Amino acid sequence: MVCPLLFFLFRGYCPHHSGGMTVRCPFCKEKLDFVRAAVYEVSGLIDFFPDGSWEYSDDVWPDDTISEVYCPHCGKSLPLEADEEEIERFFKGELKIALASEIKHLKRNLVLHNGRVYRVVRKKDDAVLLEHLDDDLIECILETEAEVEVKE
Repeated sequence: MVCPLLFFLFRGYCPHHSGGMTVRCPFCKEKLDFVRAAVYEVSGLIDFFPDGSWEYSDDVWPDDTISEVYCPHCGKSLPLEADEEEIERFFKGELKIALASEIKHLKRNLVLHNGRVYRVVRKKDDAVLLEHLDDDLIECILETEAEVEVKE
């Protein structure tokens, strides 16, 4: 079974606190001064079968905790890991969260969102975590893609 263990608050780089950029929840559009992470301790596993029966599993969960990062306003799950470095990058603007319906897929794991090219870090439900790419890297990727297309 999974039992709630702790709730963590990750304070962000809010303009009022540290001069960083303002980030918003992609679902409710509220400004995020922090995100909330719920950490659960795994105390056992249960296998559920198609016929409605269940039994306790003897398997061991690979980690003793499970964590989810949420918007503190609407409670929606965000595609962030409960990792201080990743959350810090999100509040600094190096990572961005967008709804899957708001992005246009380009090639491989590159997408277009609000006129900028991003690399997809991970997708979770209806939200996508994106990493900003600098212009030089984008140009290099596009040149490489063009060379590959010409050779084929």
